[in-house]
Amino acid sequence: MTSEKIKRYIEENLPKCIRERKEDNLAEELYGLPYPYTVPSVNSFDELYYWDTYFLNKIYQFTEPKAQMRNNVDNMLYMVERFGHMGNSNRTYHIKISQPPLLSEMVKDVYNSFADKQWLKKAYETLKKEYTFWVTERMTEIGLNQYGCSLKEEDVPVLAEGFSERLGYRPDMTEYDMARQYLICCEAGLDLCYRWGMEGHSYVQVDLNSILYGIEKNMEYFSDELGTGESELWRDRAKKRKKLMNEFLLSEDKLFYDYSLKTKELGMFNDACVYPLFFGLANQEQAKAALENLGRIETDHGITVCEKHDVKGVFQWAYPNAWPCIQYFTVFGLERYGYTDAAVRIGKKYINMLETVFEETGELWEKYNAVEGNNKPVSNSQTTMLGWTAGTYLSISRYLEEKEKL
Repeated sequence: MTSEKIKRYIEENLPKCIRERKEDNLAEELYGLPYPYTVPSVNSFDELYYWDTYFLNKIYQFTEPKAQMRNNVDNMLYMVERFGHMGNSNRTYHIKISQPPLLSEMVKDVYNSFADKQWLKKAYETLKKEYTFWVTERMTEIGLNQYGCSLKEEDVPVLAEGFSERLGYRPDMTEYDMARQYLICCEAGLDLCYRWGMEGHSYVQVDLNSILYGIEKNMEYFSDELGTGESELWRDRAKKRKKLMNEFLLSEDKLFYDYSLKTKELGMFNDACVYPLFFGLANQEQAKAALENLGRIETDHGITVCEKHDVKGVFQWAYPNAWPCIQYFTVFGLERYGYTDAAVRIGKKYINMLETVFEETGELWEKYNAVEGNNKPVSNSQTTMLGWTAGTYLSISRYLEEKEKL
C-alpha cells in the first residue's frame, strides 16, 4: 500500500535530517544549539526552522525517538533565552525576524508526551519572554499584533534585490519598502504572498493574533498545571484579544480578515480564516461562516492559499498552491467545532493527492498544485520535503483512520 511506502520513506529519511552544531560557526552563519536538531529536508537545509518544526515534531509523536521532539523544543527555548525570541531559524541573518510563534504549542505537545512538570516550569518562564517580544516589538496602536522585522540599512540593497528576483519583476517602490515587505512575508512564513499588496507593515493579521490567543490559552493551562497563580492573568489577556479581534478583524459576514491600519479596511479572503477555528477563538456562528466559505478556496485536491487571482508577480503562497500546514489547520480546526464530515472530506482530498504523487515521484514535496493535483505548483522553487509534509501526512492519515473506525 502507498501509505505503508510513505511511512517507510519517512522512517528511513528522518534520521538523515538530524544535525548537531553546538558551537557558533559565524563563517557558516549558524548559531550553535545545545542539542541535536531536525532540519526540514535531507539535502536542502542545515538550520532549525521555527514553524516547520511544529509539524516535524508531529512525526515524533508517531515514531521514535520521541526524545528528539523534546530536543527540538529545548533548542528553541535556548534561542529565546539567548535572543528574546526564536528566529526564523538558527541562521545568524534570520534572527532579525521570527516566524509564526508556535513554540507554546510545541511545549504543550512535549509536556503531554512526557508529563515532566519540572521541565514545564522552566519552559513556562521562557515562554513569557517570547510572549513579551511579540506584544512589545510587534504591537500596534489598536492593541493587536502584526508581523514585522528588525531591518538594518546595510541589509536593504541585498534584501531588495532578493525580493524583486523572487517576485519576477521590480515593483515601483523604494529599496527599503521592498526589503521590509520581504522580511514581513518571511516572518509570516509566507515568502512570498500578496495578501497585503505591498504593504504588509500596515496590516494586523488574523493568523498571528489567533496564534497569540492560543499562546495565552496555553499559558493559562500551564499555569493551572504548575499552580503559579497566573491563570486569571492569561485568561484575561485572551479575552481582551478575542474582544479586539471581534472589533477590528471581524466582518459582517462573520469571517475574520486581516485589518489595514492605514485604510481602516479589511483585507482579502484567504486560508487564514481557519486559524480562529484551530485555536478555539471563533464562536459557533463564526466557525459556521468559515465552513460555508471554504468552497472559495477548496479544490479537488485540498485547500489552496487563496482565491484565483490576476496579480502581477510570482507568489508561492498563492493560488493554486496547497501547503501542508494549511491542510493541517483546516482539518483539525473543522474537527474542533464538530464539522467532521468537512474535515474528513478535505483530509481525504489532500492525502489522496500526496499518495498519488508519491507513487509517481517517490518523494514528498513541500507544496502541491491543489487544482491539478501534482507537485508542479506556481512558484519559483520546489523541493523534496520530509518535514511538515510528512508531519501533516501522518497526522491527517491517523485522524482519518480513527474516523473510519467509528
